[in-house]
Amino acid sequence: MFRSLFILGIASSMAFFSSCSKDDDGAPAVSPIVGTWNYSDSEVTILVDNQSISQFLIANGEDPVDAALQESFYKVFIENALDLQGSSFVFNADGTYSARENGAVQESGTYQLTNNNTKLTISSSEGPQEMDVLELTNNKLKLSFSEEEIEDFNDDGTDNTVSFSFVIDLIK
Repeated sequence: MFRSLFILGIASSMAFFSSCSKDDDGAPAVSPIVGTWNYSDSEVTILVDNQSISQFLIANGEDPVDAALQESFYKVFIENALDLQGSSFVFNADGTYSARENGAVQESGTYQLTNNNTKLTISSSEGPQEMDVLELTNNKLKLSFSEEEIEDFNDDGTDNTVSFSFVIDLIK
């Protein structure tokens, strides 16, 4: 009889302790994206008809030195237009976010992190914007997004596909 009670007691204790692990504290897991992310660095890539600007211009008769200078000019122009210095993004656990510049809210809306944390979609009054999440840790977030426009890049009367790719590094 004692042996049966002893075995029953051990079995009950094992069931109790296995159901109370540290990982199961009743609180939902918080996504690593939740928090305040500050701008760290960015990279811009511009392609014209799937070529770098300088390759495109050289193929269309431009001097290689002039083509390289024009490519540098466009990259600096785009980076300055973005002007993310002093920017931060706040992602809340309830699925809302805000984009701030020097602490002042510039935009807000909702976000969704999907595809195993590899896609981030933010939605605001300007509509949805989908980004690739290249890296997401507790203190680093690297996002990538692209845009494409059709325009006559070199004023020769022919439309060109101009692609802009952005990679933005953020840190907590």
